[in-house]
Formats: sequence, C-alpha cells, structure tokens
Amino acid sequence: AAATRYAQWRARDRGSRVAPGGINRRTAHDVVESFLASNPTGGILSQELARSLLQAYGIALWPITPVASAKEASRVASSLGGPVVLKTISEELQHEPGRRWVRLNLGSPAAAAGAFDELTDALSQVPGDRPLDLAVQASAPSGTVVDISTAEDPLFGPVVSFGVAGVPADLLGDVAHRFPPLRTGDIDDMISGIGAAPLLQGYRGAEPVDQVALHDLIARVSVLADDHQEVSVMSLNPVIAHAEGVAVLGARIHVARAQERADTGRRALNR
Repeated sequence: AAATRYAQWRARDRGSRVAPGGINRRTAHDVVESFLASNPTGGILSQELARSLLQAYGIALWPITPVASAKEASRVASSLGGPVVLKTISEELQHEPGRRWVRLNLGSPAAAAGAFDELTDALSQVPGDRPLDLAVQASAPSGTVVDISTAEDPLFGPVVSFGVAGVPADLLGDVAHRFPPLRTGDIDDMISGIGAAPLLQGYRGAEPVDQVALHDLIARVSVLADDHQEVSVMSLNPVIAHAEGVAVLGARIHVARAQERADTGRRALNR
C-alpha cells in the first residue's frame, strides 16, 4: 500500500515551478553582502535590513517602532491613527506561551501610554536584568496566525516550513516541510496537508483566509531561501493570514557565510 501511494504521489501533476514576479535579486544580494562585510562571522539582521531583504522579494514587513516611555508610546499611537499593539520585542520573552507581554487593540494614545506603564511594571517583576524592549505596531486584521520559516540544512540545502502558530506547531509538531525549488502543488500540499488546515478554511463559521496570498508568500520565501544560502535561518512570525491577504508582523533573519551547496543541481532536476 505504501508503495502504491508513493507511485501515485510520483505520478501526479505537481504544477509548475513557482516564479513570483517583482523580485530584485541585486538589492537582496547587496543587503546580504554588505552585512557580512561588516559581520564576517554572521549575525541577526536588524529590522531595517530584514525589511529591505524581504522587500526585494516582494514581502512587506509591517513597521514596528521601539518606544522607551509612555509618552513615546502615546505619540507613536497618535501618529498611526488607529488601534495599535504594544508588545515586547525581546527574543527571550516574546515567544513565551500566552500573551503576557502583548497588549492588543489599544484604541487611543492614552490607552497605549497606560499599556506601556502596565507592561513596564510587569516586566520589572521578571527575574533578571533586561531592557524594556517595548514597541508599538499598528493592529493587524483578525485572522489565523501562521509561522513560515526556512533553515539551511547541511545535507538537504534550504528547507521551508509552514504551520499554524501556537499549539498546533509548537506542541503537536504539526508542521509541513518542503525543499526548494518548489512547485505550485508543493505549496498546495503544505497548506492543505497540515492537521490544522481547517483553521485556514473557515473552521466553525470563521472566514476562510486568502489562500492565494498565503500561497504567494510561501513561494516568495522559498525562492529567497533557494537564492541565498547565506540566509541560514529565517522565521516570519507572527504572520496573520486573513480573508483579504497576509500581514507579516515580525521577522528574524540570521545570515552567515556557508559552504557551497553540493546538491543544487540534483534538487533542480528532481523538480
């Protein structure tokens, strides 16, 4: 039975190789090389550099503004002119379970200032000496939070991963993995093949997410990872998939020099 399923999988039409438009590889190359020139051992891209790299591949990273006082939080919220989110950008704290370090739907500058004081007080009670690392960001549309990431594997080359963030991915390991270059059928399988896929399709009356926009985002991430082996690890999280598109709210990109890939030709032939 397994052999039969495998033969059917091999024989099916997996669509065409993804080739999203609007990609500026020269800009992306310059971002990576200029960073490595200043950081020979590699490191994490700043938000500005991460935004530039992603933008070169047609991926819009939502702006986020660090704030150091309640007054700054109020001013930034006023300039954004709508509901905002106040959250920590500390790597150590932002991925803790729950939403202890996030305040959502702050509808006024005064609410943002109050949330700053509240979080500052809460963070002061956490053991250890750490900076506040608070930031204000415009509120994203409601939807399903997904996690899209890549990692450069020494054997397989780039690996693209996709899952619904939170319990499905973190606790249950409900994550799909594929090796670029991808075809349209590969991305369809990633989106529909995870156990939490119903959450993207209108589970219990919820509005289905924009599958076309989600498909396009995964395609662009896969091409970026395939083009730049120096991007050793990249995580887009959180990404809000909603009925009218996707919102990439955060990105963490680690860049480092890497050895030449040995399997590039074989991967391309297999696709």
